Amino acid sequence: MNDGASPARMNAAIARAYDALVYDMGAATALDPPFAFGIGALHGCARDTTKKFDALDLGCGTGAQLERLAGQTRGLLVGVDISPVSCEAARKRLASAGARAQILARDILDIEPGKLGSFDLILHLGVIFITPPPVRARILEIIGKCLAPRSEE
Repeated sequence: MNDGASPARMNAAIARAYDALVYDMGAATALDPPFAFGIGALHGCARDTTKKFDALDLGCGTGAQLERLAGQTRGLLVGVDISPVSCEAARKRLASAGARAQILARDILDIEPGKLGSFDLILHLGVIFITPPPVRARILEIIGKCLAPRSEE
């Protein structure tokens, strides 16, 4: 796909193709938050899910993971996806979460980490491997700037 096009043009082409077949992770239960938290605990990254925590999903698609997280926290749930079609589905899926759920239809290249905020948990599933290298670098930069420092309680 690298025909000398800019990363933004490549992302736009990916977005057009992405909307042609909306991918819904609704059935991907192996990625459920309690399972992921359990794996994290095995590796020394236990999370007290009884406390409020804020979550960001970069490449949220139709919001399946955020919907699952809505039952795990009372915190802010923010999803970002390049697909307006998927974002609309995510908004509908998360309607019961009210104002604490925010879905942004944005290109990763246009995201300003400082405006997103700080998050205790950042999800990024199934996206990085389909993006051009400059977009991958931007994703990792956003994660690095938006991930809240772990508090030792």
